[in-house]
Amino acid sequence: MPRIARFKHLYPEVQLHCITQDTDQGLQESRFDLCIPLGLAPETGFQRWQFAEEVLTPVCSPEFAYKHQLHNLSAINDIP
Repeated sequence: MPRIARFKHLYPEVQLHCITQDTDQGLQESRFDLCIPLGLAPETGFQRWQFAEEVLTPVCSPEFAYKHQLHNLSAINDIP
């Protein structure tokens, strides 16, 4: 997060409370200056913008792939 590091260097007197979390629940009740949730923040009560592009790549162990006969990526849709 180079922008945050640069900001802290330029403004050392500013104390930031930053959190990251893997859910977007409870944001309205949380106290923070900057939050990077997984998912979308509520549309009201916050300023929000896209922080980064995200590319998700499924991975698994060779044993899992063998057990579920994953020979190509579309086969992942057949896993119960």
